Amino acid sequence: MARYEVYLEYSKTGAAMAHVPELWGCHLFADSRKHALAQLGDRIAEYLDWRRAMGAPTPAGYGPRRLEVVEEAYGTSPWTVSGVNAFFRWDAQPLTKAQLNDALKVMGAARATLMRLVDGINPRILRWKPYPGGRSVLRHLSHVESCERWYLSRLGIMTERTGGLFLLPHLAETRAAVTAALRRLDETTRTVIFEPHRDAANAIEKWTARKVVRRMVEHELEHIERIRDTIRRYSELPASTSGLALTRR
Repeated sequence: MARYEVYLEYSKTGAAMAHVPELWGCHLFADSRKHALAQLGDRIAEYLDWRRAMGAPTPAGYGPRRLEVVEEAYGTSPWTVSGVNAFFRWDAQPLTKAQLNDALKVMGAARATLMRLVDGINPRILRWKPYPGGRSVLRHLSHVESCERWYLSRLGIMTERTGGLFLLPHLAETRAAVTAALRRLDETTRTVIFEPHRDAANAIEKWTARKVVRRMVEHELEHIERIRDTIRRYSELPASTSGLALTRR
């Protein structure tokens, strides 16, 4: 039986985010602890199926599994704008080269999944919002690109865009720069705890290389789900309302 350590964090309202850090990127949101744990087994199975389908190395874990909650954090909300990300005991451990290599393979699978979703999509659909105030696919892509650079900056490593208006090349350029920077991390940077200023109020949030990579992968997979949902919502619009094909003609 496979055993997975589960880390939970809660907002002030009781909303929960469950993480399985050993499975890079495997996480989910729920409105409560109970619902998070009830859904997590299926999420792990889906995640492992996805990794296998994308050709990323897949750890053992099929069949019966046991989930063990090993740490819980309160008062965080990484799913909101400027929300604080929990710092778990798992995050405080050094990031080994083997773990980094595994994470980079999962990051590659996530990026391939993302590009498959948007490859050839009608440009007008990129700007469609599923509801007032919602994010368009284009906005999700821009957010993923900018946040990837922001996560890296938590380790004191700054990257900049090269300019221009077309977004997709920036996704590739940023990923190449981030991957190269992660591969160059020395032992000290892969071990030390950073406490960068988060905002104008100088709020402090702890970061390590482990936490940066964990959140980077989780974040991209989260927005892949949201992009997929936006495309699904658009596809369900009456033809007379949308007037668009999903892909270029």
